[in-house]
Amino acid sequence: MEKIKVALCDDMRYLCQYFEILINREEDMEVVGISDNAEECLKLSEEKKPDVILLDIQMNTDDDGIIILEKLLQQNPDIKVIMLTIHEEDELIFRSLSLGACDYMLK
Repeated sequence: MEKIKVALCDDMRYLCQYFEILINREEDMEVVGISDNAEECLKLSEEKKPDVILLDIQMNTDDDGIIILEKLLQQNPDIKVIMLTIHEEDELIFRSLSLGACDYMLK
């Protein structure tokens, strides 16, 4: 069985490590890479071709994740992007969803 490849893109390193542990415990999933900024996330996506990316809305700037979301989807239209955020009622969530994110998850 082929595993679901997951990339983690968030500037909170401990959160990425936590997700990595949880995901790698699953038989059908594996973390293929971690990045903590937008540029590295784009490079990671290009090189590893993940099926799913957990992408922080706010890395170095308030909307880094949203800015690269379109580029990620251009690189791989089939990729599923789940946005990570600390805000529940944030217009950034709606922007993300309207640009093609599949869902969002509160940190």
